[in-house]
Amino acid sequence: MSKKGCLATVAAALAFVLSGCSGGGSDGGTVGYSVPKSLCGVTVDPKLLEPFLPAGKQLAVKEDEPVADAITTCELSIDDAVVVSIERERREPGASPRDIAVNQLNVGNPEESSTGGYVYSDRIAVSVVRCDSPRAVAEDLSSIVKVLKPGIADKSAMKSFIASYTTAYKKQQPCRDENGSPAPTAP
Repeated sequence: MSKKGCLATVAAALAFVLSGCSGGGSDGGTVGYSVPKSLCGVTVDPKLLEPFLPAGKQLAVKEDEPVADAITTCELSIDDAVVVSIERERREPGASPRDIAVNQLNVGNPEESSTGGYVYSDRIAVSVVRCDSPRAVAEDLSSIVKVLKPGIADKSAMKSFIASYTTAYKKQQPCRDENGSPAPTAP
């Protein structure tokens, strides 16, 4: 991520930490925070994230610097406890979301989308964007979403979240050409 993008993410995270709202959390408790509209630089409807979030006073979003421009990690915490983690990784082509979920994350039997573009369970979802258009460097881009305790497990909400997150991520044209410029994803 560029320094400009990183600064924008940090500024947005700070704004969310400093702002507050009242109401009930998904677990029925009191909420003293606002839900972010962006995670790891990807715009998402806050209502799709809310089902995973417990009651609490303070929400913080932390995005780590990419590791060798390959892995980006973003964590959402409530009262200093990480409840949602998103990891995006550039991979060699060919890994399926199911392979990543089952073999790398030990998810027993995840549900699969009709297109095969993502799999999900109540606490973990994996999507893969294929960069196989003629202009793009041949690679796959995986997104792994984890809901950690005390976050709230919800399979239906996870399906909605990963579908929306993946669609929004594709719109950013995350694939690159040999010069590092954006390249379209394959249909």
